[in-house]
Amino acid sequence: MKRIVSLLVVILILVGMLPVAFAGKNYEATSVDLMDYFTKEIKNYTSIHMIMGGDEIVTEDVPAILYVDGDVTRAMVPVNFISSKLGGKMTFDWSAMEATILYKSKRIVLKMDSSTAYVNGVAHPLPDNVPAKLLAYDGTYRALVPVRFLEEIFDLEVFWDNTTKTLDINKPQQDLKSISYDWTSKFQEIRFKTTGEVDASHYFVEGSSIGGKDKIVLELQNVKFDLDPLLVNDQGLYKDEVGGFEISKIQAFQSDTKPYKVRVDVDLNMKKEYDVWYDYQTNELVLQLINSVWDISTEDIYSAKTVVIETGEEPAYNVTALSDKVIVDVINAKLRIDEGKSGIMLPEGREIRAINYMQFEPSGEYEADDVITRVVISLGSSISTDDVYVEAIDDKIYIYVSGNPLDGFNYAKQDIDWASLNINLNKATTYSTAYNANTRVMTLKIPKNAIELDALDIDIDDNIIELITIDKTSNSKDYVINFTLAKGTEAFDQTETKTTEALAFSFINNDVRNSIYRGKLIVIDPGHGGKDPGARGANIDEADINLTAAKLLRKKLEALGFSVYMTRESDKYVGLYNRPQIANDLNADAFISIHANASTNTAAMGIETLFYPEEGYSLKRELARAIQNKLIAYTGAVNRGIVERPNLVVTRETHMPSVIVEMGFLTNVEEEAKLMDANYLDTLINAVRDGILMIIK
Repeated sequence: MKRIVSLLVVILILVGMLPVAFAGKNYEATSVDLMDYFTKEIKNYTSIHMIMGGDEIVTEDVPAILYVDGDVTRAMVPVNFISSKLGGKMTFDWSAMEATILYKSKRIVLKMDSSTAYVNGVAHPLPDNVPAKLLAYDGTYRALVPVRFLEEIFDLEVFWDNTTKTLDINKPQQDLKSISYDWTSKFQEIRFKTTGEVDASHYFVEGSSIGGKDKIVLELQNVKFDLDPLLVNDQGLYKDEVGGFEISKIQAFQSDTKPYKVRVDVDLNMKKEYDVWYDYQTNELVLQLINSVWDISTEDIYSAKTVVIETGEEPAYNVTALSDKVIVDVINAKLRIDEGKSGIMLPEGREIRAINYMQFEPSGEYEADDVITRVVISLGSSISTDDVYVEAIDDKIYIYVSGNPLDGFNYAKQDIDWASLNINLNKATTYSTAYNANTRVMTLKIPKNAIELDALDIDIDDNIIELITIDKTSNSKDYVINFTLAKGTEAFDQTETKTTEALAFSFINNDVRNSIYRGKLIVIDPGHGGKDPGARGANIDEADINLTAAKLLRKKLEALGFSVYMTRESDKYVGLYNRPQIANDLNADAFISIHANASTNTAAMGIETLFYPEEGYSLKRELARAIQNKLIAYTGAVNRGIVERPNLVVTRETHMPSVIVEMGFLTNVEEEAKLMDANYLDTLINAVRDGILMIIK
């Protein structure tokens, strides 16, 4: 159930200046019911989108709204979010009904239900004499002011798009004067010289995961493109073929004029993580190539308790073993968890007592300008440092606390239709293979004196291999390794000789390779994530169930031959506008955003599919109809139909057929339980898959 906030908690929220919250469902709605503190009257208001410095602000309670006061309609915004975003401090005096904001040299006092503000003690009328309001959503009150007041007091520029009901709030307009690339510094940098401070939104497109090129995209907000004309071609494009080791090309152009925006595409030769900030000493926006640590988690992998460190690129790291601790230093990486704050995790089980993480100040073993994220794993009393095995695969570091049960046994999926297996032995030996077509099982026998493996059942289930079973007891001489192949998969022995120290196999799924959907790209968008958990049920956050469902949909689509790109693959925040931009950059064939619903009415239930209305025949509408029909036919859920939502960013901004699937209500006990049931979720995702097949031929 959605929590009801007590008056005491409300006061703490108003006074405590919490960081900007991104945890609600209001941005998926076109209107919201809010209660006036003084009259206790509940009215329905049109909710509006709010973008600040290129980042959307989605509140968990009171959103920005259109407020009608007589003949005047004004955009009203929760002022505490704006002041905190700008570095101000807000307090609220309930006895005086006043909000006080300290911002730079200004002291701003707003009395609720009054159209007069006081700035450093001087009376200042609010625009059109619209009063400051104290309104509540689900028991939480926020102070709202006309957005034009922010222009005058906070030195901001506000652009209003009436079609999309969007406020674009920015620092004052600046000009872009030059772009430079420094490949000689320790961390390669691209610097953008501007006439003053600017903000930039940004995102990474991992094109290499679907056979393309990786790139970083920046959008400089409220910035006019004013480079030397000699550096710009007839189409207004700046292009620098830098040909570096990591960066291959930089392109920039004026992407919008209301407000002005400059888009920058940085083409990469390899996957690279980065940071963006403004250098006030040089008046330059800086893009710096440097790794990040985004997440630390524990999993059971191959029957071993495993610490997983997620970074932004292939990491460099050092491992130090102490008496009861293992220290993993991720080299030249910034800690991104909780905005870089040190933290501690207390995993379940006996293997690990605690995991500490921090941004480590380099000491004697490192250079002074090294950037180190340190992870300290305190081992349980029954675990020795000799039991710990560490390896990096792609952009993750795996610390197996119970050893590596598959030492020398390396299976990797290389593409949607093939995988490789390499087994390194400790001495040259002979081996044998056999295949049973009826059971689709390939059996590999390796002498036990050539390798050391644990008995394991490994559920691969990647559309190429379903299961790998390592049997070490049924045969006294050999390990018996059974590979259960997926339908359509063939195994190929590529080992050079039968007596060898290195075995090599390929597995190819011909059904996937020859699929009619080969070359079709679906972008799956697991809604919310990271600092935005979305709706909250009694037992699960929306961001988590969205990701679980999205991964299941990816698997089912890849089994049919589709290429699939996920906007996020972990509990990571992705900007609302960046999601459709990624799909557009990749020229996707369809965009599927996965969500769960919420309501203050806990009896609300059912499935609905949202789409952006277009005139005439619309593939967006047809995709929504096809998916919704399958969902209801397969699940028997309450049919809430297909719903036109003109203001939803991800469906409005995508250039291809796109929908938001609302799988059910987490605020309904029955539907939350269904979504947490693996069989029901599988049925639901089968419906989404088959709905896609109705449209994408």
